[in-house]
Order: sequence, then C-alpha cells, then structure tokens
Amino acid sequence: MKKLSVLALLIFLIASCGQQTAQKTDEIAIVETNIVDLLSNPMDFDGKEIQFAGIISHVCTHSGDKMRVMNEESGLSVLVMLGDYVGQITPESEGQEVVCNGLVAVSVKNMEALEEAHEHEHDGEHEEGHECASTEEAIAKMKEKGLDPDLAVVVNVKKVDFI
Repeated sequence: MKKLSVLALLIFLIASCGQQTAQKTDEIAIVETNIVDLLSNPMDFDGKEIQFAGIISHVCTHSGDKMRVMNEESGLSVLVMLGDYVGQITPESEGQEVVCNGLVAVSVKNMEALEEAHEHEHDGEHEEGHECASTEEAIAKMKEKGLDPDLAVVVNVKKVDFI
C-alpha cells in the first residue's frame, strides 16, 4: 500500500511539472499589444503570437472563416482568420468586444510593383526565380527601388474570449 501511494505521488508530481512548463512556455511566447501598434509596426510582430482586444466589426457571411476586429478609438481594424472558431463566431457576434490570441502573418500585397520595376531594369525581360525569401527581403528590395510596400496583416487566431 505504501509503495502504491509513493508511486501515485510520483506520477502526480511528474504530470504537474509538465503542465506548468507548458503553461509558462505559452505565457512567455504571447506578446500583448493593441491594433494600432500592430498596424503601425507590423514587422515587429511578424511570426509572433500576440494578444489584443477590440470589437468585432465584421464577420464574413460567405465563408464564415474570418472577421475584422476594430480598435474603437482609431477605427483601425485587423483581419482575423477564425480557424477552429469557424461557426462559433457569426455575424450576430458583430459589435461584441473580444480578446484574441493568434499568430501574426505579414505579407506584401503589391509584389507586382517590384516585379515590374525589375523587368523595367532589364528591358522587359522576365527573369525566372526572382522571388524574395522573406517579407523583410521584399520590403528592403522595394525600398531600394523607391517603392512603398503595401503590407497585409493577418492574425491566425488560436483563442477568442468574449468580454
């Protein structure tokens, strides 16, 4: 009986240590921000998990897989892909305040401008394989050519809580 009690205690301790480590890892990885800062400095958040609050200003009625979350003071909003929350957040959710956790993905929407500038430099010849390895590289190349990158910011949600 004593051996069984010790074994149960040992299993409990191992299990609880594993859970605490996972929770601490998740807490460390999440960057708290707001929509204004996210949209003002999107590359600071690219590839990071963030947490932000706002008001659901729109839920896509066609696919139901995305929503826009707005900062009420500025009127700025960010596109949030719903992932596992498809069907749980509906157009009836519009106007409700939420806190979202998710992974940020930034991309350059006007890459064709960089391609056109490159073709112009090479007398209209199209060079295969002229793609940028990262968003940072694309932005740097556009700025070198005097082009203003138009950035798209998307948050792939992991958690949504209604306030």
